[in-house]
Amino acid sequence: MSAHARLVAIAVASLAPLSAAHAAPPAAPASKLTPKDNAQAVLRSALKSMDFNTRALGYKALGLDKGNKDARKTLEDGMSDPQWVVRRGVAEAMYALGDARWKQLVHDALVQPTLSAYDVLPVLDDLPQKDAFAMVLDTLADKEHSQQDAVWKGLVGRNRPDLGDL
Repeated sequence: MSAHARLVAIAVASLAPLSAAHAAPPAAPASKLTPKDNAQAVLRSALKSMDFNTRALGYKALGLDKGNKDARKTLEDGMSDPQWVVRRGVAEAMYALGDARWKQLVHDALVQPTLSAYDVLPVLDDLPQKDAFAMVLDTLADKEHSQQDAVWKGLVGRNRPDLGDL
């Protein structure tokens, strides 16, 4: 064996204990929580968050779980949230679940003078064009409020490419 080969063998032999010390730690005991349990815990945390956007995303996520029987009750609770951002998530979830109450939620938001149409109209962006147009026309046809101008200004101000179709 050459001197170079002996030197490499000694180096490898001396590094072996170091590599064993840096080996992966022993496996942790298996968790009894399933991924679904983890997802439910995250969802519950989101719905209780102080951040409006986080709560909105939590409510929107309820629309993805079509088999969740408690989702509709939870969405009912979210309908009364004082923040429109949160109610937008509720409306999107209701639409995804086929719950017609989304229309009333968006309609009421558009006719409230305390809310800006610029803030409310983006909820229609993710809907099919026919449903979005129907909602806008329903709101504009409502003779009970004075927000028609605000809704028109909001539509024009958003400069949507499909505005000409409307």
